[in-house]
Amino acid sequence: MGSAGKGSPGKTLGHGLPSVVGRYVLFQLPELAVIGFALIAAQHAGIVSTPWAWGLFAVWVLKEVVLFPFVRQAYEPSDPDVVGHLIGRLGVATTRLDPDGTVRLGPELWRARTTPDSSPVEIGGSVCVKSVEGLTLQVESASED
Repeated sequence: MGSAGKGSPGKTLGHGLPSVVGRYVLFQLPELAVIGFALIAAQHAGIVSTPWAWGLFAVWVLKEVVLFPFVRQAYEPSDPDVVGHLIGRLGVATTRLDPDGTVRLGPELWRARTTPDSSPVEIGGSVCVKSVEGLTLQVESASED
Protein backbone atom coordinates (compact mmCIF):
# COMPACT_ATOMS: atom_id res chain seq x y z
CA MET A 1 0.00 0.00 0.00
CA GLY A 2 3.05 2.32 0.23
CA SER A 3 1.94 5.69 -1.09
CA ALA A 4 -1.52 4.67 -2.30
CA GLY A 5 -3.31 6.80 0.25
CA LYS A 6 -0.88 9.70 0.23
CA GLY A 7 -2.75 12.96 -0.16
CA SER A 8 -6.10 11.26 -0.60
CA PRO A 9 -9.19 12.88 0.88
CA GLY A 10 -9.77 9.87 3.13
CA LYS A 11 -6.38 10.31 4.76
CA THR A 12 -6.89 14.04 5.31
CA LEU A 13 -10.31 13.57 6.88
CA GLY A 14 -9.64 10.29 8.66
CA HIS A 15 -6.20 10.86 10.15
CA GLY A 16 -5.75 14.60 9.66
CA LEU A 17 -8.64 15.91 11.77
CA PRO A 18 -7.04 15.28 15.19
CA SER A 19 -3.85 17.04 14.10
CA VAL A 20 -5.85 19.96 12.66
CA VAL A 21 -7.82 20.30 15.91
CA GLY A 22 -4.56 20.04 17.86
CA ARG A 23 -2.96 22.80 15.79
CA TYR A 24 -6.03 24.99 16.25
CA VAL A 25 -6.05 24.44 20.02
CA LEU A 26 -2.31 25.15 20.30
CA PHE A 27 -2.70 28.41 18.38
CA GLN A 28 -5.61 29.44 20.62
CA LEU A 29 -3.92 28.66 23.96
CA PRO A 30 -1.99 31.96 24.24
CA GLU A 31 -5.16 33.93 23.50
CA LEU A 32 -7.14 31.93 26.06
CA ALA A 33 -4.38 32.44 28.64
CA VAL A 34 -4.45 36.22 28.11
CA ILE A 35 -8.25 36.32 28.35
CA GLY A 36 -8.13 34.13 31.47
CA PHE A 37 -5.52 36.30 33.18
CA ALA A 38 -7.42 39.48 32.24
CA LEU A 39 -10.64 38.08 33.69
CA ILE A 40 -8.83 36.98 36.87
CA ALA A 41 -7.36 40.47 37.22
CA ALA A 42 -10.78 42.05 36.60
CA GLN A 43 -12.33 39.73 39.18
CA HIS A 44 -9.65 40.55 41.79
CA ALA A 45 -10.08 44.27 41.08
CA GLY A 46 -13.80 43.94 41.69
CA ILE A 47 -14.76 44.83 38.10
CA VAL A 48 -16.57 41.52 37.49
CA SER A 49 -17.86 38.88 39.85
CA THR A 50 -16.49 35.34 39.80
CA PRO A 51 -19.58 33.86 38.10
CA TRP A 52 -19.39 36.58 35.41
CA ALA A 53 -15.67 35.93 34.87
CA TRP A 54 -16.30 32.21 34.40
CA GLY A 55 -19.27 32.95 32.15
CA LEU A 56 -17.27 35.32 29.95
CA PHE A 57 -14.46 32.78 29.70
CA ALA A 58 -16.94 30.05 28.72
CA VAL A 59 -18.45 32.32 26.05
CA TRP A 60 -14.96 33.01 24.70
CA VAL A 61 -14.18 29.28 24.49
CA LEU A 62 -17.56 28.67 22.84
CA LYS A 63 -16.69 31.35 20.26
CA GLU A 64 -13.52 29.43 19.39
CA VAL A 65 -15.48 26.18 19.00
CA VAL A 66 -18.09 27.85 16.77
CA LEU A 67 -15.43 29.50 14.57
CA PHE A 68 -13.39 26.33 14.06
CA PRO A 69 -15.35 25.00 11.04
CA PHE A 70 -14.90 28.36 9.30
CA VAL A 71 -11.13 28.54 9.81
CA ARG A 72 -10.31 24.80 9.74
CA GLN A 73 -8.81 24.90 6.26
CA ALA A 74 -6.22 27.46 7.36
CA TYR A 75 -4.92 25.01 9.97
CA GLU A 76 -4.63 22.02 7.61
CA PRO A 77 -1.08 21.16 6.57
CA SER A 78 -0.26 22.46 3.11
CA ASP A 79 0.52 20.14 0.22
CA PRO A 80 4.27 19.49 0.32
CA ASP A 81 4.33 18.89 -3.46
CA VAL A 82 3.50 22.45 -4.54
CA VAL A 83 6.37 22.33 -7.04
CA GLY A 84 4.86 19.28 -8.71
CA HIS A 85 1.66 21.22 -9.32
CA LEU A 86 3.54 24.02 -11.10
CA ILE A 87 5.34 21.87 -13.67
CA GLY A 88 3.44 21.83 -16.94
CA ARG A 89 1.29 24.85 -16.10
CA LEU A 90 0.91 27.58 -18.68
CA GLY A 91 1.57 31.22 -17.89
CA VAL A 92 2.04 34.58 -19.56
CA ALA A 93 5.27 36.60 -19.64
CA THR A 94 4.78 39.97 -17.93
CA THR A 95 8.31 41.10 -18.82
CA ARG A 96 10.64 40.01 -21.61
CA LEU A 97 12.36 36.76 -20.64
CA ASP A 98 15.92 37.02 -21.93
CA PRO A 99 16.73 34.86 -20.00
CA ASP A 100 15.27 36.29 -16.74
CA GLY A 101 11.96 38.04 -16.12
CA THR A 102 8.54 37.50 -14.59
CA VAL A 103 5.54 35.44 -15.58
CA ARG A 104 1.95 35.31 -14.36
CA LEU A 105 0.52 31.92 -13.39
CA GLY A 106 -3.13 32.51 -12.54
CA PRO A 107 -3.20 35.42 -10.08
CA GLU A 108 0.46 35.04 -9.03
CA LEU A 109 3.61 36.65 -10.40
CA TRP A 110 6.73 34.46 -10.41
CA ARG A 111 10.38 35.06 -11.19
CA ALA A 112 11.21 33.05 -14.27
CA ARG A 113 14.17 32.10 -16.42
CA THR A 114 14.07 30.52 -19.84
CA THR A 115 15.69 27.11 -20.15
CA PRO A 116 19.19 27.22 -21.66
CA ASP A 117 18.10 25.86 -25.04
CA SER A 118 15.06 28.11 -25.52
CA SER A 119 14.75 31.48 -27.19
CA PRO A 120 13.68 34.72 -25.44
CA VAL A 121 9.96 35.21 -24.76
CA GLU A 122 8.35 38.59 -25.42
CA ILE A 123 5.84 40.32 -23.10
CA GLY A 124 2.47 38.60 -23.38
CA GLY A 125 3.98 35.39 -24.74
CA SER A 126 2.72 32.05 -23.42
CA VAL A 127 5.16 29.97 -21.41
CA CYS A 128 5.15 26.46 -20.01
CA VAL A 129 6.83 25.65 -16.68
CA LYS A 130 9.49 22.96 -17.13
CA SER A 131 11.04 22.92 -13.65
CA VAL A 132 11.44 24.94 -10.46
CA GLU A 133 14.71 26.02 -8.85
CA GLY A 134 14.04 27.59 -5.48
CA LEU A 135 11.46 30.30 -6.17
CA THR A 136 12.39 30.70 -9.84
CA LEU A 137 10.46 28.92 -12.57
CA GLN A 138 12.35 27.44 -15.52
CA VAL A 139 10.12 28.07 -18.53
CA GLU A 140 9.98 27.65 -22.28
CA SER A 141 7.82 29.39 -24.82
CA ALA A 142 4.57 27.43 -25.06
CA SER A 143 4.81 27.67 -28.87
CA GLU A 144 8.09 25.68 -28.76
CA ASP A 145 6.30 22.65 -27.25
